[in-house]
Amino acid sequence: MEKSIGIGDLLPPELHPATQEFLALAAKIGFLPSLELFIEPAIGVGSYMRCQWNGRRRSAWDLWIKGKSEADRREPCIQLIPNASVQHLVMKRRTVVGVAITADDQTEPTTILSASKGVIVCAGAIQSPRLLLASGIGDANEL
Repeated sequence: MEKSIGIGDLLPPELHPATQEFLALAAKIGFLPSLELFIEPAIGVGSYMRCQWNGRRRSAWDLWIKGKSEADRREPCIQLIPNASVQHLVMKRRTVVGVAITADDQTEPTTILSASKGVIVCAGAIQSPRLLLASGIGDANEL
């Protein structure tokens, strides 16, 4: 993501003034500052990295399509299909090779879309895990 918005390394997150005050008060009462909250054990207090630029969240659309030139947008590597829902990922052995979709106004039939290079799962905090579980990817107990 960082390379697609023109920066080579992760920048420190932009912190809201209230977040800055919270972190300062936490340090004042003895909580250790932590720069990496995703490495176990996550001890301390800090702010996690996020896809944000100038105080606004950057979506997959912003990063992969919006910033591209008109010529790059015409490249057939991305296909937009409005009013459709992804039902599950299509697997070949242990590799995702496409997606199964259904038009929002229909229950059947499901259409299979094949990917020639790869599949990017960016369905949000709730739908991405649901989609992975529906495709057989995830914790064995939940599956």
